[in-house]
Amino acid sequence: MLLKLFALPSLYRLGNIDRAALYETNILQLLHHQPIERDTLLAALTPHMLPSDINALREVLKDIASLLVHATRF
Repeated sequence: MLLKLFALPSLYRLGNIDRAALYETNILQLLHHQPIERDTLLAALTPHMLPSDINALREVLKDIASLLVHATRF
């Protein structure tokens, strides 16, 4: 999951939207089966990434968490 998160900002910068969407789906599935706190994931990545990339990932993880919450309501 960390490697997929690490790759996302670069994929977006390169305009590789298809692969970014696939990675986001993979992250969604992984978090569904093995919930991990967003802060834990971001803390592991922070020393290795730009602050702007961490902020972008924070938003992606927030969106994924929202999807997971809505999925459990049905």
